[in-house]
Order: sequence, then structure tokens, then C-alpha cells
Amino acid sequence: YQDDYYKMVLFGFGFGGIDSSGGLIFGKYVSKTHFIMQRVIEWLRGPLPTINVLSPNGGEALFVGQTYDIQWDYLSFEDSVKIEYSANGGDEWSTIAETTSCDGGYSWLVPDTPSENCLIRISDVGNGVPCDTSDAYFSIIDYIFGDANGDGVVNSADVVYLINYLFKGGPAPEPMAAGDSNDDCVINSADVVYLINYLFKGGPAPEQGCAE
Repeated sequence: YQDDYYKMVLFGFGFGGIDSSGGLIFGKYVSKTHFIMQRVIEWLRGPLPTINVLSPNGGEALFVGQTYDIQWDYLSFEDSVKIEYSANGGDEWSTIAETTSCDGGYSWLVPDTPSENCLIRISDVGNGVPCDTSDAYFSIIDYIFGDANGDGVVNSADVVYLINYLFKGGPAPEPMAAGDSNDDCVINSADVVYLINYLFKGGPAPEQGCAE
């Protein structure tokens, strides 16, 4: 029986008689008593609280300076959580958020720690339980400011790449921030002009972009 205030359990065990030593015989039901009690305890207590990391959960490629949405789901848990990341496969952990609401999402500014062995860990801020970690490694990748085509150098080919992207339907810079040469958080013709000034007129070097 269950209502908004009470849970009640009724037990019934088969009575088989009295053995030669005077003990009660409960028949086949005795062997199931432990199992029944476990199920009853679970029902009374309700489901255990859990946290489950959704992303990054393995295989993703994140870029230095990118704003990335860490996501997780949770069950029977409403306390605050601690969010950490590791860039060396879990040997060492750095704090992303010492405490934040368990609402399933957190915006993370990806740090300048390039690695192919990164993990996220989310846990109860109080005692660390429940806790979950990325199922597999994800990567944090660095990039050169202004290197729109990703070939490792900034030159006239990047100017052509941006023009193709902006005006001819060509592929986008990867990451987008690499093409945001003037750091105004959008990619447009101003970035082309900025690169030309840098390459051919002694203008300032490209800055870390913020376009996504």
C-alpha cells in the first residue's frame, strides 16, 4: 500500500508445521525471505541518486578558447555538483566549477591544455557520490590564430580560404575561431581585410578569435 504520506508492507509466509525439535517449518517461502526483504528496502528507499555524463563523453574534439556546453543527466538528485577535467587520462584533475546547480548543463571555456586524453568528471559537491566520468577520452586541440585553412601557417592561402567560405560557399574554418582574425566574434569581410593588412601591410597579427 502507498499514498502521499505512508508506505506499508504486509508479509505472508507459508506455515508448514513443527519439526521434531519444536521449530517452525515455513516451507519454500523461507528461501526467498532475503530476496523479498531486499526488494522491499529498495521500494521503500526509492531509486538511488545517479549522475550520467552525456558530453563530452568520448571522441569529441574541442578547441582551445571554445565555449563548450558540458551536459549530463541525473536521477533522484537535486544537490549541487562539482565539475572537473583531466588532461592526462585521469591521473590529475583540475576544477572547472567548485560548485554549481545540478541542472544538466554548464558552459565551459576550454582551457589551453591540448591533449588527446581528456576526461570530464561530475560529482556531488558534498561527498563525491554520486559521480560519473566520461566513458572515453576526448581531445582538446590548439590552433593558430588566423590559420583559417588549418595548414599550420598564416599566409595568403588563408585569405583565399576565407573569401571562398564567405562568398563562394566553401568550407568553414575549423574551428571557426581560427578564421576570426580580428577577434570580433563574427567571421566576415573585415577578417579578410585584417589578414591582408597583417600579411602585406605590416598590420597587427591575428588575435585569438571568439567566433563559434
